[in-house]
Amino acid sequence: VELAQELDRTRAEQPWTPLAQVQDLLSELTHNAAVVQQHGLRAEQIIRSMMEHARGRAGKPEPTDLQPLVERYLWLTYHGAHVEHPGPEVTFLREFDPDMVRVQATPQELGRLLQNLIHNALDAVSAKQRESRGAYVPTITLRIHREQDHVILQVEDNGTGIPKDIQERIFEPFFTTKPPGVGGTGLGLSLSYDIVKAHGGSLTVESEPGRHACFTVKLPVHERD
Repeated sequence: VELAQELDRTRAEQPWTPLAQVQDLLSELTHNAAVVQQHGLRAEQIIRSMMEHARGRAGKPEPTDLQPLVERYLWLTYHGAHVEHPGPEVTFLREFDPDMVRVQATPQELGRLLQNLIHNALDAVSAKQRESRGAYVPTITLRIHREQDHVILQVEDNGTGIPKDIQERIFEPFFTTKPPGVGGTGLGLSLSYDIVKAHGGSLTVESEPGRHACFTVKLPVHERD
């Protein structure tokens, strides 16, 4: 507003204002407006994520098979991301225990968790694809297996990885490595962490920068009635 007022005042006081001076003011005005727009978009994304997370709480826990849930949300997330931002073709590997048991969970919330983890993996392999100068095959591996009285779900990618100095902060609310205006709200992993904790489980990450990242979800096995 101040820049627009300054431009108007300059034009009124100096009818023959040099074009270069006008262009400088317009350039700065355009830059400031772009920054405001970026922050506005990020605020909108944050609010939408919070509203979607609140709606996801409406469901009730029930015995849930993870394998069909993973397949459904993998398809939804991958094709949704491709429609919005076309990226590289990704190879998906599945390592599912054939004797898998159920977990007691709210399917909608686990679906939101899967969407966040898979979407982050897609971002990581897409970023590495853009940086790669040699042969690179974007790959995301999904694993489900049992360890004693817990079910382990892993989403691993061979993307850019996570720098060691921020791995401890990755689940903090509003913490993001993405610049404003490109989709990073800093809420996805935080909400995912809360979802897993609400299910009595844990969410951890292991990563080697530049090579891979692996998110591990640990959930209690559903005891049969």
